[in-house]
Amino acid sequence: MKNTANRSKIWIGMFVVVALFLTIWIGIYTTVIDREEYGKLLLRIEELEEKEKQFNDERGTLLHQTGNLQSINRELKLQYNTIKSNWLKNMTADQLVAYQIQQRKKAWNGFWRKDVDYAREYIRPDTEEERQMKPGTDRRLVLFFVPTPADRQNKRNLIRETYRYEMPPDADLFFITGRPKDETTARNLDMESAAFGDILSLDHEEGMDNGKTYESFILIERLFGRNSTSPYRYDFVVKTDDDTFLVFPQLTDYINTLRRERAYFGWVHNHPSYHVQGRAYGLSWDLVEWISKSEFAKNHTVGNEDLVTGSWMLNYFQGSHNEWIHNYKFGSYRPINEGGLDFDGFLLHNAKTQWSWLDVVKQKRWGRRQAWQEWYKEQGSTGTLCSTSPYRYDFVVKTDDDTFLVFPQLTDYINTLRRERAYFGWVHNHPSYHVQGRAYGLSWDLVEWISKSEFAKNHTVGNEDLVTGSWMLNYFQGSHNEWIHNYKFGSYRPINEGGLDFDGFLLHNAKTQWSWLDVVKQKRWGRRQAWQEWYKEQGSTGTLCSTSPYRYD
Repeated sequence: MKNTANRSKIWIGMFVVVALFLTIWIGIYTTVIDREEYGKLLLRIEELEEKEKQFNDERGTLLHQTGNLQSINRELKLQYNTIKSNWLKNMTADQLVAYQIQQRKKAWNGFWRKDVDYAREYIRPDTEEERQMKPGTDRRLVLFFVPTPADRQNKRNLIRETYRYEMPPDADLFFITGRPKDETTARNLDMESAAFGDILSLDHEEGMDNGKTYESFILIERLFGRNSTSPYRYDFVVKTDDDTFLVFPQLTDYINTLRRERAYFGWVHNHPSYHVQGRAYGLSWDLVEWISKSEFAKNHTVGNEDLVTGSWMLNYFQGSHNEWIHNYKFGSYRPINEGGLDFDGFLLHNAKTQWSWLDVVKQKRWGRRQAWQEWYKEQGSTGTLCSTSPYRYDFVVKTDDDTFLVFPQLTDYINTLRRERAYFGWVHNHPSYHVQGRAYGLSWDLVEWISKSEFAKNHTVGNEDLVTGSWMLNYFQGSHNEWIHNYKFGSYRPINEGGLDFDGFLLHNAKTQWSWLDVVKQKRWGRRQAWQEWYKEQGSTGTLCSTSPYRYD
């Protein structure tokens, strides 16, 4: 019995030892596996963090570059508005009337309404007095037109901003849209047309291959032909696509060298039949007139639009393409999605997205500033000159998207302010001192202080104008005595109350597109008050009841 008990103890002891050994071995093995997996996980995390950092750097660079492009456009707009304002001030009364008539012929040619009865109230022939006041014919080099769907407003805005300061003064750009697909699109298109005056609308189904090109040439000839009342006459018409980036002034300089008659030019192609490729081709005005009268063109409108136009020209030139004008620079391009852009030609093709278009703009404009960029990069180690922008500003103004700023009054006032320690706008004291947020400005030294201030960094949440006011109270050590108050930042009547006042620097509460458009119309049409009053007086006849200063033949 005693031996049996001892053997039992021995077996129990061996079992405990084996169990302990297995436990230790399993723990060690598991730990090794966990460490290996943990190590792999750490490497993966580091890789993802590196990619995230790279993505954020690229995104930050893109956002910075986009902001610079917008700043360029704003600066040029201010210069344009100043020049135009001075020009208008120096006009005589007769010159101003002539200018107004010229503008109404140009700005509202895109007006379109599905409701004919509604449209009719905007239409009547010129009076004899108006015809006598009409300025002389303005001969221009070229009219560019871009067929574009009615709902592609963002792309049109991008094209406008790109070409506005690059296109020479003897060239004009119009967008030609088809029938809007719904009422919302139609209303937005009307608003866009009223604001920019560069839209020609067709009562025709969208689609370049179903006759829209033919209708476009017919409309252009009707608006600007020899029998039209427009003061403008063009030597050439160029059709281009909304994904084709035109390179100015190379293109217009070349067009100016061409003969003024029997000119059909671009990149001549022979497959499947002779035509000029559709990314951009041009016609002298006599060919546009011929198209508008040709039965052949009228009966051949459906198909690939560049091939269709080529068939018209083969008919006009009696089957021969020998007189067509070929230039390799209409085709010597590298597609935008392949990078390495070439600006020696007349165009770059395939900018189908807003980002690809913006990339072209940046490469074209920033190439001229390479020296600035390199110099700033070299100074980057100091931490003070790391920006690659060649632009420096005296002031920064924050405004809301429902605040209509009145130019040039606002910028003329800002130009009188001191360049340091300037915090300006409508100073308000409830619930604490601040400048109201509809529009306030800071001199650049205050912007720099904000970027370095720990106080500003730690106080960012709350009503944004109150938050900015708290930063400025901190900067000015609790005092608001140096803040610059001007009642014209607040002497406004809210837009939804009517009776707009343009003597101040802003109008507030334009929260909808329609209220904004109403401000635009009242501001622009206010200069034509005499015309409006005269039309209203004639309202009893039932033919001149519209308050619009524009009339059409």
